[in-house]
Amino acid sequence: MREEIRLLADLRVVHVAAGLTVLWTLLLLVPSAQTARALGPHLLFLDTAGFGALFAVALILVERTERTDAVRRVSPLRPVEAVLCRILPLTLLTCAMAVPIALAVTRPAGPAEALRVGLGTPMAVAPVAALLLACCLAAGTRARTLPGVVMGALPFLVPLLVVPVAHLLGVLGHPLAHLVPTTAGARLIESSVTGAPPAGGVLPALLWAWIGAALAAVAATRALGAPPPHRTRFPRHSRIHRPRTVHRPRTERHPRRGAGGRITALLAPTGPFRDPLPWLAVAAPLLTALALRPLWPTVVETVADRYGIDLVPHTPTVFAALILLHVPVTVGTVIALRWVEDAEEGLPRLVRVAPVPAGLPLLLWLVAAWGFSLPVLTAAIPLSGLAPVPGTESLSAAFLAAPMAPLLVAVVAATATNRVEALVATKAAGALSVGVPVAAALLPAPAGAVMGLLPPAWPLLVLADTDGTVFPALAALAVRVPAPDAVAVPAGVLAALLLCVPPVRRALTRGPAA
Repeated sequence: MREEIRLLADLRVVHVAAGLTVLWTLLLLVPSAQTARALGPHLLFLDTAGFGALFAVALILVERTERTDAVRRVSPLRPVEAVLCRILPLTLLTCAMAVPIALAVTRPAGPAEALRVGLGTPMAVAPVAALLLACCLAAGTRARTLPGVVMGALPFLVPLLVVPVAHLLGVLGHPLAHLVPTTAGARLIESSVTGAPPAGGVLPALLWAWIGAALAAVAATRALGAPPPHRTRFPRHSRIHRPRTVHRPRTERHPRRGAGGRITALLAPTGPFRDPLPWLAVAAPLLTALALRPLWPTVVETVADRYGIDLVPHTPTVFAALILLHVPVTVGTVIALRWVEDAEEGLPRLVRVAPVPAGLPLLLWLVAAWGFSLPVLTAAIPLSGLAPVPGTESLSAAFLAAPMAPLLVAVVAATATNRVEALVATKAAGALSVGVPVAAALLPAPAGAVMGLLPPAWPLLVLADTDGTVFPALAALAVRVPAPDAVAVPAGVLAALLLCVPPVRRALTRGPAA
């Protein structure tokens, strides 16, 4: 257990947890108490409780790459103990994150209420975090890559996350929703914030949530105790273990075998998109945009009836967080994780002995990140119907937002040496893609001068209006520094691409071990 906690600190998982806690705590202190109490349970359930899910599986993949899983298999440590050692530290870290966020949501009037929130929130978050961690371990332990982990865990995570949120919003009020264990956990989280006990009582909900977590932990134990899968996505057949199939002629090409085929896979423009998840990640923003167009009016009406909050003035913030900045961050995350996985498996070493420039693979992948994010973004903006500005200005915002994808890939390639560190960087980028629009919508105008230094804020300058109703923190800056789109957009794109140069140089100078 001590070594697991030290590993989380060394891989900067604790650092990103602390950063996210500070970010969400400060942002929840800005709006009114009514708005914070409406947002708090959803944020605690969707973001905080599931914080460590992918980190747990990424740690297993790193162990498999470094061959430390073989040491664990011959050690006296049993699979159930290994699962508990992986789940408990991340669950405790999640509970520690939840306390200050819950205090910012409730804004307790006295020590008694603060004590209730400080004790009740970890008790409510813990079973949800343990359940999600165990589900990802059970579904992803047999996978060879992080995309394989996500594809294996999606069938379990979708009902575990969607059903409770729909139940909290009042959209899904059927009693069968309580069969999903995370629904009880979501109700406990809401109860810890509001102080009202959940329907049926606290004890039955807590018991059912922990039963679900225990069942998932049993499944994770069985998955972790099974023989490991093949260690690489590019199998190399030795003389001893040859496939028992009919030998094909030597003249026939095998693009996925051998060093030549692996280098070709790395240098191909579609190299990052070699399995279904990246294509699903590209299609997800389009599906989100198609869903937002008919569902957003329903969500506005539901939130107004349930919480008394009008979401119409916050439509630009939702558009920026779910469409404008979400698309390049999603594409950049997929390509960055693929780059780190290929680097762990030694593909850049092969390129260094190939007759191609050493920086060509990374350059091609940066171009792929930009080339995929821009058309997806230009298609998703009109599909959503939420853009607060006309079509030409929305297109300008898309051109300014698309370079965020290659910038994210470059930063991850320069800073991450394994999958866990890559997840840390992409998690921070995802938080910025949501935090910057929220801050631009809630903070006063003087904050715009500081926010204008952040690349994710540059597309929002196009959306900010002069009267200050849309992103007031940036509207004053846009008025003080006027520039036509014909000048501002190329300058912003060029500045974002120039920001890629230092991390790219650092990634190339780190050598093939990166």
